[in-house]
Amino acid sequence: MPGLVRHTGTVWAPNLPGWRRIPLARLLKRRLRVPVVVESDRNAAVLGEAWRGAARGKSDVIALIVGTGIGAGILSGGALVRGAHELSGCAGWMALGEEQSRESRRVGWLEALVAGPGIARAARQQKTSRGQITALDLARIARRGDTRARKLFARVGRLLGLAVANLISLFDPEVIVLGGGLAGAADLYFRPLRKTALERCQPLAGQQVQIRVSRLGSDANLLGVAQLAWEAARRGAG
Repeated sequence: MPGLVRHTGTVWAPNLPGWRRIPLARLLKRRLRVPVVVESDRNAAVLGEAWRGAARGKSDVIALIVGTGIGAGILSGGALVRGAHELSGCAGWMALGEEQSRESRRVGWLEALVAGPGIARAARQQKTSRGQITALDLARIARRGDTRARKLFARVGRLLGLAVANLISLFDPEVIVLGGGLAGAADLYFRPLRKTALERCQPLAGQQVQIRVSRLGSDANLLGVAQLAWEAARRGAG
């Protein structure tokens, strides 16, 4: 699930109206009559990437998920980093500048600028496109050679690079995996992202970290929760 998944199996999902404290684990268990594990999508993604993806076999991994929102699943020493309130990995709230807007106050500085809706909003403001457009629509325009669209994605790469630099310096991961819906447009922003990240991060960590693009797509989430379900079944949980 997106958002906050509490250890009790209740869910707060800000993008789903009314989902403030939904007892999803209990509801699904009652309906399906099987053991149920509920997990945040960012945690599921990093588990999937470490199990069968771009970080296979690694124990210190960050999966940075960029799509409609931005989140980061974090493995340290093979264990999920959850935080005191299950809120670790809310990477969209990373503050990388002083300017604020109504949107940044609502969803976070980084997410307001470089998640899918933020990219589409910037394209409209710069008149790169007219009418309704998505970030992936804009990616197709950029690949056709549109200069303004290509510059916009280069800026996205630099901003994400700052975020990745902070993640490298804070957690010293072996691998950072870029996933989510915008991983499909990584060819347009990966180079400036990597350059900025390695220029700005802790230098010894930067010499050793690998920055990769996910090949699993949304399957990373499915594999992650499959692993959790398997572990729960072995423990007899539910």
